[in-house]
Amino acid sequence: MARWLRGCWLAALLMITYGCVSADTMSPRPSPTPAPLVDGRCPRDGDGVVHPDVPDDPYLGGLAPAGFVATGVIRCLVDEPLTRKDGRFDYLVRELVGAPSDVLSQALSLPDDRVPGWHEACPARAEIPIRLLLVDATGQGYWPRIPITWCHEARSEVYAAVEAIAWRERTSFRVVRDR
Repeated sequence: MARWLRGCWLAALLMITYGCVSADTMSPRPSPTPAPLVDGRCPRDGDGVVHPDVPDDPYLGGLAPAGFVATGVIRCLVDEPLTRKDGRFDYLVRELVGAPSDVLSQALSLPDDRVPGWHEACPARAEIPIRLLLVDATGQGYWPRIPITWCHEARSEVYAAVEAIAWRERTSFRVVRDR
């Protein structure tokens, strides 16, 4: 009986420590389509980069528009919010710029990594999404689709490629949100 209770305790602890895989986790994302061109900078209103206003899949970008040649890459980083006296949140968004690389292009062209099976569990951790904007010589850009693991996190190859870029801060700005 004691062994059975210890087994139940261990199973409960594992379920708390690891998230459960939902049917949504295992369903494939829609096929990417060419992304629309946007202003080549982090959105000044914070849309798409400030939590919780990112979509369910923050990596659901698109393919390069026809004829697009990336001459730069922008990373939108969001610092932890400060709580204001009025109860709203004040986010600092830092806009970093760097040069695109072949390693980044290869990482972004990888397929999503899907591991079939209901028995698999994802670690319960909160990932800060990588928000990249590829820009061309005209200052226009697009949000690329970032390949993910079956736990809906960016693949390790993308992290490695992003970390290898020599980033410099171009600007920073504040975004105020209710949550």
